[in-house]
Amino acid sequence: MKKMILLICLAALPLLAGCLEKPMTLNEAELIAKTSSCMAQGNLTNSSFFNNESQTWWIDLDTVRPGCAPACVVYLSNKTAEVNWRCTGLLPQNLTEEEARQIALASDCMKEGGLKNGSFYNENSKTWWFDMDVVKPGCNPACVVFEENRSTEINWRCTGLLPINVSECFKPCHIEIGTNYTANPPTCFADVLACTMEYRAGDACMKYVNCEVKEDGCGTTIDTKFSECILCFEDAAAGKKNATDCETSYQ
Repeated sequence: MKKMILLICLAALPLLAGCLEKPMTLNEAELIAKTSSCMAQGNLTNSSFFNNESQTWWIDLDTVRPGCAPACVVYLSNKTAEVNWRCTGLLPQNLTEEEARQIALASDCMKEGGLKNGSFYNENSKTWWFDMDVVKPGCNPACVVFEENRSTEINWRCTGLLPINVSECFKPCHIEIGTNYTANPPTCFADVLACTMEYRAGDACMKYVNCEVKEDGCGTTIDTKFSECILCFEDAAAGKKNATDCETSYQ
């Protein structure tokens, strides 16, 4: 009888050892995780644990999702892996500007354009507002991040006052020698300007400024000869050339 009990105990030892030892090492689990769909959600971290009850390896991911602590779960039974987001359902409050900006950058706001540096927090609505570099006449769009649920939307902040359609555009009164027209080129206007009849050096270059009526107002096109003309009159003003020669060349 004693021999039979001893034999039964000896036979049970491998089973007991199997229960005490992990049938898959962490390195083996990481290899499975790295070739799974988990990698589409983030990278593996050094934090992990083995769940004896479910016979699974849980390897934390570096993915940032508010209210969640995602892990790649590797099943020993079939050598597969999947993401368990481990979300609490309770989103942290007091969203920082940088956190809100990251949410905005990953949102549909980016389909319309990028973010500018300007931002502000609306205490009443609990929202972060980030200025966008989108050009829309009469509007000043912002990507709004809601602190409560981390959702986003574009607020176009349109004034309702769109540019008035114009039928004619007008050139500036004079071309002033000494003005940095490279940085500040001449601009056409939708309104008639009250100009004096006084002629100024450089006005001969006005012929190279062209105005165009557009849907959103007046457009200005500068001919390439404009810069040459300005340079000639600037040289004349400096005594390097005769102004009459400039008048003849650019009449």
